[in-house]
Amino acid sequence: MGVYVLAWFPAFLCFLAVIGFNLRREQKAICALQEEVALGTLTPEEVALATSPARRLGFERKALRSGGFANYRSARAFFRTAIRLALSKWHSLRAVAREGGTRSLPKIHQLRQLLADRRSQIRRQ
Repeated sequence: MGVYVLAWFPAFLCFLAVIGFNLRREQKAICALQEEVALGTLTPEEVALATSPARRLGFERKALRSGGFANYRSARAFFRTAIRLALSKWHSLRAVAREGGTRSLPKIHQLRQLLADRRSQIRRQ
């Protein structure tokens, strides 16, 4: 029993750390994407989909059923771009607070344009 605890307890702690890291990352993404809603880049529904793995998976499955694999890939690319936008915004804000430079700041405008392009590629259900 003791060997079992010694072997699996660190693995369990690592598992909890990964979950905590993902939840923290998700909260940062939600905050960054709320600003995009105010700017009109994303709708509140898209933010809800992008920040919820279960909803995103459901949307991607519907995209696969309604438009085939190409539509599924477009939906996945859209959400990946939305998350990249959120993390780029977070990284830029963090760099500005530390008075440092970042390569993420110029990418924000490009990612916004890419989101618009990828949104148009998704066949809506």
